[in-house]
Amino acid sequence: DLVREEGRRRELADIKLLDNLLESNNTNAQRFGQMERELEKLSARLNDEIQKRVALEQALADEVAARTTQNFQMDKSAGEARSVLRGEMLEGIADEHRARLAQSQQD
Repeated sequence: DLVREEGRRRELADIKLLDNLLESNNTNAQRFGQMERELEKLSARLNDEIQKRVALEQALADEVAARTTQNFQMDKSAGEARSVLRGEMLEGIADEHRARLAQSQQD
């Protein structure tokens, strides 16, 4: 009888230990699932932030390209305007010299 009683106690202790292990395992599985969901949320937020950053960088690159093109066009237009002004000035100077030459030839 004592041997059977001792066997039963050990069996009950083992069952209780297994029950505790199972409960602990379930708790850990729930925690893991919760952490996994949180990780998925954080990953989605990170992806959103990355997409926003890429869009901002693209907009910045587009703006730089547009301004560079605009500056180039302005420089080109300014250069053309300077050339026209130089041409007009040279024509004016040449006209002045011709007039002086004609005046001096008449004198």
